[in-house]
Amino acid sequence: MRSKTLKFKIVLYLALALTLAMLVFSVLLVRHQRDQLLREAESHVAQISEVIKKSTRFAMLTNQPTYVDSIIRDVGNLGSIEKVRILSKDGTIIHSTYQPELGMKVDQNAEACVLCHRSGAPLAQIPQSQRSRIFATPEGRHMLGSMDVIRNEPSCYTANCHQHKKSASVLGVLDI
Repeated sequence: MRSKTLKFKIVLYLALALTLAMLVFSVLLVRHQRDQLLREAESHVAQISEVIKKSTRFAMLTNQPTYVDSIIRDVGNLGSIEKVRILSKDGTIIHSTYQPELGMKVDQNAEACVLCHRSGAPLAQIPQSQRSRIFATPEGRHMLGSMDVIRNEPSCYTANCHQHKKSASVLGVLDI
């Protein structure tokens, strides 16, 4: 019988071992590529966040909310961005590409907020690697979200248009 020969057994076991090794290698490679793409996407969102903060800075300092809205709307119209919004320090949505949510208050126990607000006082610094989150929309789409703190600077608390106390370290949050 052919199935009992040593040559057949060696070829069979070798084929099984090579198939298993290729399968494990493929799974590891796909995981590595997925993680690398996610890191690249997080970096891209962080860059967009910086661009928005720097672009809206002058409009905020001169108390021109329509310019802030225009900048946010322009960025939000990019095909890969679902929503951009700015929240005040207390969690009220003050600028957004989705108009119906303006004036609404975000729950500090929500997935996006709980990282900073899980203790009594918000955390002072969050590493860039922890600012992003992956979540599912009600329609089931997986999305990458990112929050970036808008910090108080001397130009903010000395601006003529509106006063922020020098002691306030955070003015709001940019959510993409």
